[in-house]
Amino acid sequence: MKTLSKIGICAFAVVAMMGCATGGGGGMSDEDAVAMIADKWEEAIKAEDISVSIDYYSDNYEDAESGNKEEYQEWISGIMEQGFLEGAEVDRSDAEITIDGDEATYGPIDLSSDAGGWTIDIMMAKEAEGWKIVSTEVY
Repeated sequence: MKTLSKIGICAFAVVAMMGCATGGGGGMSDEDAVAMIADKWEEAIKAEDISVSIDYYSDNYEDAESGNKEEYQEWISGIMEQGFLEGAEVDRSDAEITIDGDEATYGPIDLSSDAGGWTIDIMMAKEAEGWKIVSTEVY
């Protein structure tokens, strides 16, 4: 009986965390949801594995550098395969979260690698599923 109770508690905890994963509920603040997505973005960059964070990209994603979500996924995968992110370091010490209604900006993020350095802002929108990355600006 105790084992079933433990399984039930664990299952509840997993479901609760999944509900919070994109800021869709469960008590996670907008700021925490945006910061969590930035964490996943950083994790993907350092792991050189876009699959770590692609679920946090909006189907409406679009930017001048790489196009829509599908084109971005191909573009960033190519960048990673070519080694542009080898030795990647991410510095978010100056980054701030700015939320205006259902839109948010997280930045500036300083990204450096063996290939050079960039400053990046991540733009997000609150969609039905929660906060999603809708664009990035690299400068």
